[in-house]
Amino acid sequence: MRGRTLYDLEEERAVAWFKSRKADSVLVQAPDGIKPYLDTLVEALEESGVRVIVSSSHAWGGCDVALSEARSLGLRHIIHVGHHGPVRFRIPRDLDVLFIPAYVSTPYDPARETAKLLGDIGASKVGVVTVVQHANFLKKFVDELRGEGFNAFICRGGNLPEGLVIGCDYSNPLSYGEVEAYVVLAGGVFHALGLSLLTEKPVIAADPYTGKAKLVYELKKKVVTGRLNAVSKAIDAKRFTVIVSTKPGQKPPVPIKHVVRMLRKAGKEVRLVSVDDVTWEKLYNLNPPDAYVNTACPRLAIDDPEIFPAPVINPGELRHVLSGYVGDYSTKDALYPLTFKK
Repeated sequence: MRGRTLYDLEEERAVAWFKSRKADSVLVQAPDGIKPYLDTLVEALEESGVRVIVSSSHAWGGCDVALSEARSLGLRHIIHVGHHGPVRFRIPRDLDVLFIPAYVSTPYDPARETAKLLGDIGASKVGVVTVVQHANFLKKFVDELRGEGFNAFICRGGNLPEGLVIGCDYSNPLSYGEVEAYVVLAGGVFHALGLSLLTEKPVIAADPYTGKAKLVYELKKKVVTGRLNAVSKAIDAKRFTVIVSTKPGQKPPVPIKHVVRMLRKAGKEVRLVSVDDVTWEKLYNLNPPDAYVNTACPRLAIDDPEIFPAPVINPGELRHVLSGYVGDYSTKDALYPLTFKK
């Protein structure tokens, strides 16, 4: 049956949580990759008497909880699947949200290939992190690397629960500077790439869905080339559109007004546009500028620049645009926020 999976959707906990609320309806939200497997959770809730509405909207992270959607439907309860908790915002008092991590068991173990790759690059002291889906496998994975002779440990001390990273927060591994390499246990290379932009240490993507491990250095070089190209083009731009996200956890750490003020002080024309999910069509219909400043998720400019009809920069890259100089460009500028003087 479609919907049966190795994901642990914690149906019993979800039902118990909802019964304790004494409510009758809930909005269930999940990332696109998990949506096809929600049947067991939905069925368990419905069998307990709950009216379930499944959100068809994207759920990009803990920054993207469907607060407005729930309110528009007259609901006060949300079950958010696939992320550890709210990111950069607090759940408002009028809503109640249960986060289900959706731990997953996979048939592949990338520990052996990771150990071989670590040996090839001569790294012994290794910091290991993961995403929430594989948090239940992290300790075993680290123990396996130790069994291969590596001084491997779980990174902690940042803003997130120990050992975890998300696409815009790598504070856990960066709390450990005295390592020779990092390993990111996650599907694909998305999270490993983000970490590689913030460190000069080798970063290995260890994929539990394939059992493969790879260095992301070549991909990092490709991304940096793209970022430099975008920044260089934006230097000559006269008209800028500043993208403002309506997602609850994607409010920029530096107020929008400072971005606008800096652009206008430099003689640029500025328009502000609010967006929920950023798409090429939405932006193109608003008459594309010469360049965009993206104050929504910074990974949009890094991973999906093609969805912008003109060159796009992140706030941390704005100083290069306004100074007309990219010689001191750092890959950290792509993910770190803008610094400014009042």
